[in-house]
Amino acid sequence: MALLVGLLSLSLGSCASSDRERPKDKRERRYDGPVIDLHAHLVASELESFRKNAADPRLQKIAAIVMAPFGKPEETKALNDSAVAQQRDNPKIVAVASVHPYDTFALDELER
Repeated sequence: MALLVGLLSLSLGSCASSDRERPKDKRERRYDGPVIDLHAHLVASELESFRKNAADPRLQKIAAIVMAPFGKPEETKALNDSAVAQQRDNPKIVAVASVHPYDTFALDELER
């Protein structure tokens, strides 16, 4: 399992719609090609929504990003395990686990 350390947030495209209004011009083109979404936070309360988004056929890859809380080793491990479990269940998902850089157990979690 490859772990990315710290508060990494990389976005290479997004399937989320923008809040800004689009012009009403009928000649406007919309990108309908493949998308790689590497900025999708995995939140336990929204797991079903995340899975539904990952099933979108336009998405080639989607990241399951978790943010490690400071000073909570068991919660950090559970979050990282959740991201890895999503990757196991769907080959389109890339697990992006994390550790808080100030935690004394961070290196042990990286090695795990």
